[in-house]
Amino acid sequence: SGLRFLDGNFAMYWLIWCGGAWLRERLTAGELGAPPLAVTALAVAGLPLAAWLTERGVGGVSNVVWGGIYFWLLWALLATRACWCGCPGILVTALRALGRWSFSLYLLHFPLLLLLGAWWVDRAGAKPANYLVCVAGCAAILPAVWLFHRLVERPSHGWARSAGRQSAAGAET
Repeated sequence: SGLRFLDGNFAMYWLIWCGGAWLRERLTAGELGAPPLAVTALAVAGLPLAAWLTERGVGGVSNVVWGGIYFWLLWALLATRACWCGCPGILVTALRALGRWSFSLYLLHFPLLLLLGAWWVDRAGAKPANYLVCVAGCAAILPAVWLFHRLVERPSHGWARSAGRQSAAGAET
């Protein structure tokens, strides 16, 4: 049923993280141009391939191809700044907050969604059939993510900076 080397381990997330970090670095430096024609051609050619692989149940490979297509789409949108033009202030604020909370969200999303899923199955007897229930579950974990960010992640950053200053001061003497 396909290659599973990227399923169930950190490799897929590492690819996503590296791609996002590269886009952010280029965007911040003002050097993010539109995707080259070859990358665009790969993304366009990848659409029917991804659909075929998904239909055939080749999960690992289709996930990589879909990921490449989504990466191209994000790159194209960021390069044209189309996703920010006329964007309501509240949406930009919400996206920035998610960016600040992203590590806390990364750490907590899986166990919290597992708990919510188990709760749902216990109450409803089966997994949700409506995609909006899953979206609501994602929104439902945000208060816990915010609290974790506020009580654990932010203080940890302060402690790390303080330890780094103390270590640097100790090295100078």
